[in-house]
Amino acid sequence: MNVRPHHARGRGFSLVELTVTVAVLVTVAMVMVPLVGRESGSRLTAAASMLRDDLEQARHRTVVDPGTPIALILDADGGGWMLANDDRTRPILRADGRPWRVRFGTDVAAALEGVQVRRLDAPATSSLSFDAEGVARADDTPRFEIADGDQAWIVRIGLVTGVARTTVRTSL
Repeated sequence: MNVRPHHARGRGFSLVELTVTVAVLVTVAMVMVPLVGRESGSRLTAAASMLRDDLEQARHRTVVDPGTPIALILDADGGGWMLANDDRTRPILRADGRPWRVRFGTDVAAALEGVQVRRLDAPATSSLSFDAEGVARADDTPRFEIADGDQAWIVRIGLVTGVARTTVRTSL
């Protein structure tokens, strides 16, 4: 009978162990790299959704109560917006009593620090309001840009319908 002597195994790793480890690391890297690259896209998606929702809020509130039209007013530095009465002096209040304001980097938009918003169709105009039928008060199709680094989303408001839609703008 041929019996092999029992030898203590060396301290190194076998080729199979190293190959499996490298394969696992490569797989994890292939999954994680695109996710890290999408962080900006996720931030833009969140910011564009918030803007679209607040534009819809201003539109619906104006249609429901035409005597008190609501406007979306951009902050001068592009760091957020608020919903205010059409005279732009009094912010409307949320259900919890706080002013209806979105400021990137704070409160509900805390994860969006550095995101910027601006109006493209009328750069000198920092607000948008709607009439009693929900039609945007604008000469051209209202367009807002939400930007983060070299990526941007565009929020367009139908001039006649007042409905907001978002589209991706891949580079600035």
